[in-house]
Amino acid sequence: MDLNAFYRTKSREDLAAGFDLQFTDMDMGEFIRLYPGMDTLLPMLKSFEGIINCQIAATTRIDTNMNVVLPTIEGVARIKGDSLVLLDGETFAEIAKMLKFKNREKNLVDSIAVEVSIKDNQIEVYPFIMKMDRYTTAISGKQDLDMNLDYHISVLKSPLPMRMGINISGNMDDFKFRIGKAKYKDTNLPVYSKVIDSTRVNLLEKIKDIYKE
Repeated sequence: MDLNAFYRTKSREDLAAGFDLQFTDMDMGEFIRLYPGMDTLLPMLKSFEGIINCQIAATTRIDTNMNVVLPTIEGVARIKGDSLVLLDGETFAEIAKMLKFKNREKNLVDSIAVEVSIKDNQIEVYPFIMKMDRYTTAISGKQDLDMNLDYHISVLKSPLPMRMGINISGNMDDFKFRIGKAKYKDTNLPVYSKVIDSTRVNLLEKIKDIYKE
């Protein structure tokens, strides 16, 4: 693990914190236990089991009780893992039933690399590929910090004789699925790595500036 962080107290009404965190080969369950806020920001993490590598950089204001003021979070995250298990959950169960998965209890994911940005109370999950069971999918979407979500899954490869899209909307307690057109045609997805890297570098520079001051 490698961590750079700051806690700033200009006044009682002006409290802030920030961090740049990297770690390798960490168990997903241990990650969520150490950083409990992450499964709130990225609820999909609770559906996975296995070893991941991660880079996270963020700044935020905090209140006098040391609670994060969620709408003020600005940051990026990159999460990678191989041979992860997608656990049984309500969302997965619905999708597995719809697509007729062979294994509907849990499913092995060959690899996953998710890039995310958080700004202005909005979480954007950039397009990424996920392969599981007999399917190859491209996934992207947005959600706010109140857990209202709008995700799209393009089914690129499957036993079905057609390409299709699955749109998920609503919130974590009440979401709906709609079948529609596939937004992505193949695995050559738009690349946002430069956006993530530049934002992370800028946040790290903010942390270094705090040290200098």
